Amino acid sequence: MNKSYYSLTCLMFFVSIYLFLSAPLVSDSKQQKTDTKNLQRDQITTLIDKSINLGVPLYNSGSYSACRAVYNITLQAIAAFTERIVSQNLITNAITEAELRDPKNGAWLLRYILDEIYFAVKEGRSVEDNKIVFDFSDQSAFEWFLVNDNVMGGISKGQVERTKRETMRFSGRLSLKNNGGFSSARSQISDFFLAGYDGLMLKTRGDGRSYSILVTTLERGRTWQNQFKTSEKWQIVKVPFKKMQMSIMGWRPNVSPEIMGNRVRAIGFIIADKNETPFALEVDWIKAYVDED
Repeated sequence: MNKSYYSLTCLMFFVSIYLFLSAPLVSDSKQQKTDTKNLQRDQITTLIDKSINLGVPLYNSGSYSACRAVYNITLQAIAAFTERIVSQNLITNAITEAELRDPKNGAWLLRYILDEIYFAVKEGRSVEDNKIVFDFSDQSAFEWFLVNDNVMGGISKGQVERTKRETMRFSGRLSLKNNGGFSSARSQISDFFLAGYDGLMLKTRGDGRSYSILVTTLERGRTWQNQFKTSEKWQIVKVPFKKMQMSIMGWRPNVSPEIMGNRVRAIGFIIADKNETPFALEVDWIKAYVDED
């Protein structure tokens, strides 16, 4: 990349940030507040456009650290001056996660967050502390699959379906024969979809038995799980990523690495309580959340 072109582009970018931060943000009337918010939305999309136009050539030329730095500065500017439009906690978490990764993957993670903010702002939405992961309202988007103990010779049965109430129902029957005894239902999510989030929460009810919510990464044979007990009444279950424990083909080590949202590639539920009577779990929605403090 031509150094003079790069320097000029960087100068123009930082002037854009200066103008963004210098824009009037305080207003009195309801109309003025609406106008200010609309102005902020326009500034955000313009700033992200400029950021990506600068970051992409850097990334493509192998300057991953510089690309990550550009995206980092952009997100910090957005977080500092658009509190009611974009979640500051989400941005802070995403930046922290990006710093823990190598520059190439860190740049991609921040680019994902920028894209999410861009399209949300374009559509007039806020990027909030809670994000719907699954709400089961769309039949065409219902892509859940089973992983049962037949992968190791067991004969447990399970099924997963979308109900007429637009919920997900996971049911079946465990068998302890052939050293089996588990059934799980899972669905994949896109790369970095949970970047910046601290955990998952779900609205669920069931048969009184214990289930675990699980997440998987690109590492084969490993899941991170957290157990919860169901009741016949709807309840909200909140699961921080930091409290999920790693399981390797059913074995749980005494010490396991903490899972972070940006690594999650699938979400699911598993039952393995050695109870051979029929089971049933119903889920209304699954959301990702950011801690408020």
